[in-house]
Amino acid sequence: MAKSRQIEGVVEAVRVAPDGDVQLVRVYERMGPAFSDRKLLTREQFLERLKAGKLYVAGKREELHGFTFKPGDEITLAQAGGRPVLRSAAAAGSDRTHDDLKGVPLF
Repeated sequence: MAKSRQIEGVVEAVRVAPDGDVQLVRVYERMGPAFSDRKLLTREQFLERLKAGKLYVAGKREELHGFTFKPGDEITLAQAGGRPVLRSAAAAGSDRTHDDLKGVPLF
Protein backbone atom coordinates (compact mmCIF):
# COMPACT_ATOMS: atom_id res chain seq x y z
CA MET A 1 0.00 0.00 0.00
CA ALA A 2 1.41 3.41 -0.98
CA LYS A 3 2.05 5.86 1.80
CA SER A 4 0.08 9.08 1.39
CA ARG A 5 2.05 12.31 1.47
CA GLN A 6 1.79 14.45 4.57
CA ILE A 7 0.42 17.96 4.21
CA GLU A 8 3.28 20.42 4.78
CA GLY A 9 1.12 23.54 4.81
CA VAL A 10 -2.35 24.99 4.51
CA VAL A 11 -2.85 28.08 2.33
CA GLU A 12 -5.52 30.26 3.91
CA ALA A 13 -5.51 33.25 1.52
CA VAL A 14 -3.49 34.93 -1.23
CA ARG A 15 -2.74 38.44 -2.44
CA VAL A 16 -2.77 38.78 -6.22
CA ALA A 17 -0.92 41.37 -8.31
CA PRO A 18 -2.71 43.30 -11.08
CA ASP A 19 -1.12 40.98 -13.69
CA GLY A 20 -2.84 37.95 -12.09
CA ASP A 21 0.16 36.38 -10.35
CA VAL A 22 0.21 35.65 -6.65
CA GLN A 23 2.28 38.18 -4.64
CA LEU A 24 1.87 36.80 -1.12
CA VAL A 25 0.55 33.57 0.37
CA ARG A 26 -0.91 33.42 3.90
CA VAL A 27 -0.07 29.94 5.15
CA TYR A 28 0.19 27.68 8.21
CA GLU A 29 3.19 25.32 7.92
CA ARG A 30 3.68 21.96 9.60
CA MET A 31 6.23 21.92 12.41
CA GLY A 32 6.38 18.32 13.59
CA PRO A 33 2.98 17.26 14.90
CA ALA A 34 1.65 20.86 15.01
CA PHE A 35 1.34 23.83 12.67
CA SER A 36 3.07 27.22 12.80
CA ASP A 37 1.41 30.52 13.43
CA ARG A 38 0.19 32.28 10.32
CA LYS A 39 3.06 33.15 7.95
CA LEU A 40 3.31 35.35 4.88
CA LEU A 41 5.40 33.93 2.04
CA THR A 42 6.37 35.70 -1.15
CA ARG A 43 5.60 34.02 -4.46
CA GLU A 44 9.26 33.04 -4.82
CA GLN A 45 9.43 31.50 -1.32
CA PHE A 46 6.26 29.51 -1.99
CA LEU A 47 7.50 28.32 -5.41
CA GLU A 48 10.72 27.04 -3.80
CA ARG A 49 8.72 24.96 -1.32
CA LEU A 50 6.61 23.44 -4.10
CA LYS A 51 9.69 22.74 -6.23
CA ALA A 52 11.15 20.88 -3.23
CA GLY A 53 8.17 18.52 -3.42
CA LYS A 54 6.26 19.76 -0.37
CA LEU A 55 2.49 19.27 -0.34
CA TYR A 56 0.37 22.38 0.24
CA VAL A 57 -3.41 22.52 0.17
CA ALA A 58 -5.95 25.32 0.22
CA GLY A 59 -7.97 25.33 3.40
CA LYS A 60 -9.17 27.19 6.42
CA ARG A 61 -8.69 26.92 10.14
CA GLU A 62 -11.63 25.67 12.16
CA GLU A 63 -12.60 28.32 14.69
CA LEU A 64 -12.07 27.40 18.34
CA HIS A 65 -10.39 24.11 17.46
CA GLY A 66 -6.73 25.06 17.80
CA PHE A 67 -4.79 24.17 14.71
CA THR A 68 -7.40 21.97 13.11
CA PHE A 69 -7.99 22.65 9.43
CA LYS A 70 -10.60 21.90 6.81
CA PRO A 71 -8.29 20.95 3.94
CA GLY A 72 -9.29 21.73 0.39
CA ASP A 73 -7.69 21.38 -3.03
CA GLU A 74 -4.02 20.57 -3.50
CA ILE A 75 -1.89 23.40 -4.89
CA THR A 76 0.48 22.35 -7.64
CA LEU A 77 3.13 23.82 -9.86
CA ALA A 78 2.57 23.87 -13.62
CA GLN A 79 4.31 25.40 -16.62
CA ALA A 80 2.64 27.98 -18.84
CA GLY A 81 4.41 30.12 -21.37
CA GLY A 82 7.76 28.72 -20.24
CA ARG A 83 7.40 29.84 -16.63
CA PRO A 84 6.10 28.28 -13.40
CA VAL A 85 2.50 28.99 -12.43
CA LEU A 86 0.48 28.02 -9.37
CA ARG A 87 -2.70 25.97 -9.82
CA SER A 88 -5.32 24.64 -7.45
CA ALA A 89 -6.98 21.32 -8.24
CA ALA A 90 -10.19 23.28 -8.95
CA ALA A 91 -8.34 25.05 -11.79
CA ALA A 92 -6.66 21.89 -13.12
CA GLY A 93 -7.55 22.31 -16.79
CA SER A 94 -6.80 26.00 -16.87
CA ASP A 95 -4.77 27.29 -19.81
CA ARG A 96 -4.10 30.67 -18.22
CA THR A 97 -0.54 31.95 -18.34
CA HIS A 98 -0.82 33.31 -14.79
CA ASP A 99 -1.51 31.74 -11.42
CA ASP A 100 -5.00 30.30 -10.93
CA LEU A 101 -5.86 29.40 -7.34
CA LYS A 102 -9.61 29.04 -7.78
CA GLY A 103 -11.35 28.72 -4.43
CA VAL A 104 -8.61 30.39 -2.37
CA PRO A 105 -9.82 33.68 -0.82
CA LEU A 106 -7.99 36.98 -1.35
CA PHE A 107 -6.63 39.20 1.42
